[in-house]
Amino acid sequence: MAKCVFCNKKAKRSCLVLQQEICPSCCGSKRGNEIECTLDCSIYKKSILKDNEKAVIKLAKESFNNEYDDLFKKQGIPETAGPFEEFIFINYYRDLSIDDNDILNCYIKIYYLLQGQDHLYTLEDYELDIFNKFVDVTKENNVPIRLQQVIILRLIKSIKQVSGGRFGRRNYLEMLRGMLTKTGRMADLFKD
Repeated sequence: MAKCVFCNKKAKRSCLVLQQEICPSCCGSKRGNEIECTLDCSIYKKSILKDNEKAVIKLAKESFNNEYDDLFKKQGIPETAGPFEEFIFINYYRDLSIDDNDILNCYIKIYYLLQGQDHLYTLEDYELDIFNKFVDVTKENNVPIRLQQVIILRLIKSIKQVSGGRFGRRNYLEMLRGMLTKTGRMADLFKD
């Protein structure tokens, strides 16, 4: 049985950079610090993606916490977010293979793609359709990149506020239905 190059414990991973065996504990504690990992290492890449996800969700939760910060009340934003969310509803509400978590993960990818981190993220077919629609809508409205990122943050916050737990795995999509069609279990929230 191979031993970890650092601590001599049972090694369960082969480090691409060191080209030696390493235990999970040393891999985790030395990754990106003492070991200059590359994106060729799936473990390292997964850790970056997980850290990015936590960071963007935290940023979304900390943002838009009062009515003056509410992005959807600012001029020009509803004209961008509205058609985009309508696209999400029309194309994914009836597709039961897609849920709020899939949409959330796509929005997270879009956020980081807008930051130029395309080397980390690949899009599934449906995610590429969503990304392309977002690009089209923001181009139509001449929305700068920074504001595009803020819009995506606000959409992430919307999903996190209404999805999961007692709300269910498709409540964001249900919210879009109520908002756009004034029907469904959330319709009462959007009646004038």
